[in-house]
Parts: sequence; structure tokens; C-alpha cells
Amino acid sequence: RLKHKKLVGRHSTSGLNDEGKEIAAHIKKNINEERSQRVEANTAYTNSQIASSKLRTDENIKRLNENKTSTLASSKEEMKKKLANFKKVTDQIKKSHVSTMKSRIKALSSQISAKGKTKEQKQAIRDKIAQLRSENAEKKKDISDMYKNMSNSEKDSYSSESAKLREDTKRKTTSLKQEHRSTSSALRSNLKEKNKALKEEYDDKYTDELDRLKNSGQYGKEKKGSGTARRSVGKVGYWEYQKGKK
Repeated sequence: RLKHKKLVGRHSTSGLNDEGKEIAAHIKKNINEERSQRVEANTAYTNSQIASSKLRTDENIKRLNENKTSTLASSKEEMKKKLANFKKVTDQIKKSHVSTMKSRIKALSSQISAKGKTKEQKQAIRDKIAQLRSENAEKKKDISDMYKNMSNSEKDSYSSESAKLREDTKRKTTSLKQEHRSTSSALRSNLKEKNKALKEEYDDKYTDELDRLKNSGQYGKEKKGSGTARRSVGKVGYWEYQKGKK
């Protein structure tokens, strides 16, 4: 605050005559234009860096999502192949078992019609056939359950791996976005500091120019009642003042 008050005082043109104030206005205008150009250049450079960071972030996130999509598609295709293979194997096992059971039942059935079999013997054969059919049904169910268990296990594995991949992609995406936000924040903070330094630099520059103008002895305001006060002999102007500095 004290520095600000000091600068405001040193920036005052109250001690200058009209010519001096006109020159001071030109100086201030030129200094502000020069500072604005440098501020704009800094801002443009910072914005380009932020845009580059955003572009890199977007490209990395795009690659992550493409990799996720590709990996999920490959995993799903692999799962389908395994399920198809499970089905093929279990169908073969079931078919082989059914064929074996049919042959045994057929062999037993042929004994019923054989001559010389007593009623009790025939019933015993029928009981065997019934037992085989029951065992056949149980075996077919066991084979089907085996297929279901293998299929469910494979599906669960696919779901688990897919969930991990999605979560990992989400985590990496969040990290990339956070990294971009941090980069952008640091760049903007740096820009703010640069522009603050520029303001101080050009405030000092303007102050130095005013001091030079005031100390030149040519642009002081005439004091009332002073017979020795210098009177202006035509306007000197800004460009004449600039030439006089050299």
C-alpha cells in the first residue's frame, strides 16, 4: 500500500505545465501500448501451451479408450470361443454317454424277449433298464451342470477383467485430466506473475520518464507572482522532447 501511494505520487503530473502534461500523456500511452503488446504475447504463448497440453491429454485419453474397446472386444471374442469349445466338448461327452447307455439298454431289452426267462428274471431286467435310464438322466444333468459351471466361471472371469480394465481406464483418464488442470493452473499462475512483473517494470519506466521530464527544467508549471518564472515560447511537443533525450 505504501509503495502504491509512493508510485501514485511519483506518477502525478500536477507539477508540469500543459506542454509537460501533453508529453507525459504521450509517454504513458506509448508505455501502455508496449506493455499491452508484451502482455498479449505472453497470454498468446500461455494459451498455446495450454492448448497443446489439452490436445495431448485428449489424444492420450482417446488412445486409452481405443485400447479399452479393442481389449474388451478381443476378450469377449476369446470368451465366446471358449464357451463354444466347452459346448462342443460337453456335447461330445453327452453323446458318447447316451450312445453307451442306449447300447446297454438295448442289450438288456433283447434279453426280455429271450426264451426261457422267468417272470422274475424279466422283471429284474426291466428294473436294470429303469436304473440305467435313471443313471442316464443323472449323468446328462451332471454333464449339463459341468458345462454351466465352466461357462459361468468363464463369464465371471471376463466380467471381472472387463470391470478392472474399465476402472483402470477411468483412473488413468481422471489422472490425465488432473495433470492437464495442474499444468494449466501452473501456466496461468506463471502468466499472472509475468504480467505483474511487467506492470511493475513499466510503472518504474513511466516513473523514470516522468522524473526525467520534471528534472529537465523545461516543463515546470509557472508559479504565480514569480517574475522570474520561465514562460513557454511555443510548444516543444513529445517528439522534440524525445530528441532532446538523446
